[in-house]
Amino acid sequence: MRSYLGMYDVSCPRRRSTLFRILSAYGIHQQKSVFECRLNSDFRLQLIQQLAVLPNDTFQRIVLIQVYPNHPDSIMLGAAKEHPASHCLYIA
Repeated sequence: MRSYLGMYDVSCPRRRSTLFRILSAYGIHQQKSVFECRLNSDFRLQLIQQLAVLPNDTFQRIVLIQVYPNHPDSIMLGAAKEHPASHCLYIA
């Protein structure tokens, strides 16, 4: 499992809601449009496929960045929400 940050900046409320629902299925909601996701390669590919079929708009931006917590240049401060201990994935 690798750590990723999923983020979006979307002006359309309907698309924002869709993105929120998709990213909620894969990660922990940390801030308004930021999700911390722990994904294996299969779930990462599945998430990218779900995001790729969304309509492309010039007024939106969706970013999925891999986080390297043990890299010497990485600085992580504060305490984030805990990831669930379960190995199950619930998609609503």
